[in-house]
Amino acid sequence: MKNRIFTILGALLIICSAFWIFSIKQNENKKRADALEAEKHFEQSISLDEKNESQEDINLTSDDIEEDDVERDDIQSDQAIGVLRIDKLNLLAQVFDNTKSGSLYDGVGVIESTDFPSSKLGTTCAIAGHRGGVNEELSFLNIDKLEFGDEIKITTKDEVLVYKVTGSEIIEPDDWSKFTREEYKSKLVLMTCHPYPTDKERLLVYSELQTNED
Repeated sequence: MKNRIFTILGALLIICSAFWIFSIKQNENKKRADALEAEKHFEQSISLDEKNESQEDINLTSDDIEEDDVERDDIQSDQAIGVLRIDKLNLLAQVFDNTKSGSLYDGVGVIESTDFPSSKLGTTCAIAGHRGGVNEELSFLNIDKLEFGDEIKITTKDEVLVYKVTGSEIIEPDDWSKFTREEYKSKLVLMTCHPYPTDKERLLVYSELQTNED
């Protein structure tokens, strides 16, 4: 009788574990699809802006410009300000303008007091993300594998930004002194908990925007 009970419990445990893994993968697939869609929409927005600029050069009427603006509004993704892509890690995530729990559940978020991602010099954008958990591979789980020169891309509605990794650092969780700005640089910092799976410290990965001169 006891053996039968243990067998049933073991089978239930296996079924529950399989369902949990399946749910996580389904969640990952949905978030990846949402991020891909947002990235596509942002790229379309950039194309529309470039098209508008070209049309203005040939005296496009204001009515036509307003019509294009309506189209551009229609393709904005919900609250996401960009999409983060790290091909080396197969990481794709929507970027939100805050680090609230809901934003970090759906993607990654810009840390308050730092800048939004842009090509403007003298800016530093710091982006926080979970390490593992419900987001698994779409989180910052493996950003410790990034090396000098690796590429990080962020697509916004205005531009495609390509950063190259310059280094990394492990800091205390209450150290907010690392997000400094430099006059002639546009910097991106990725932040997550460390060491995995604890949150005793923070791992920072530093990168700088690449220009045509680099």
